[in-house]
Amino acid sequence: MFILLATSCDKDEYNNRINLIPIEERNQIDDKAIVKYLEEHYFDEDGKTTKFSETSKDDDGNTPLIDLAKKDESGFWYVKRPGVETPGITVTNNNQDKILLQYELQSFEANRGAEDKINFTPVTILSTINTTGSPEWDPVFYYVDTNKGYNEIKGFIDGIKYFNATNREVDAIPAVNFQGLIIIPSRLAYGRTPSRILQGYDQCVVVNFELYKVENRETGK
Repeated sequence: MFILLATSCDKDEYNNRINLIPIEERNQIDDKAIVKYLEEHYFDEDGKTTKFSETSKDDDGNTPLIDLAKKDESGFWYVKRPGVETPGITVTNNNQDKILLQYELQSFEANRGAEDKINFTPVTILSTINTTGSPEWDPVFYYVDTNKGYNEIKGFIDGIKYFNATNREVDAIPAVNFQGLIIIPSRLAYGRTPSRILQGYDQCVVVNFELYKVENRETGK
């Protein structure tokens, strides 16, 4: 009993030290934050998610993501951008299929502020368009050989199965023609498991992307 009590106290002290809130409350805040994100953003002409402005009229006529979004029963949301041609196949599982992806990955920790208002600020963590400008085979959050729990994001692996490949070539023009979005609550990302990608815990993840190709790992087809 002493060992169990000491372990419990250590865990409580650790959670308090890094200001972690109870899991049930965290899940509720994440779910509300995701809906707010979808209400406040739309796809621009390149398919990149853009926040509505309170003052600009340039946003007029754009469809809020929430009107296009669907929620998987596990808790993540996915949004398909209308008008993008996707004649290719989709993913069966990440161990069987490799993917070529152009993407921008953001994360945010949502918090409850005054008058129960949900606050968050998305920050770009990984982006092919900000680095090489070319799509990448098997991003680390989709597939790695080892240390999967520190890298792979379950919500993304499950979410990408809702999308078909565009079958565009690596050097296709335009380079940025995102076809959709997957937004993942922290419990389906890294939660409170240490991550090699994100700083801190309780981070929701947003992946805005184009799935160029899906190929079998063994046959390359």
